[in-house]
Amino acid sequence: MDNWKREAAFFGAVLLAMGLVAIAHLVIFVI
Repeated sequence: MDNWKREAAFFGAVLLAMGLVAIAHLVIFVI
């Protein structure tokens, strides 16, 4: 029953990691 919660948490973590990487690339390119 909690399988969807685990998948949602994993998906959210992946999106957060990708967002942080994208922000880091923008900062590197801007500076």
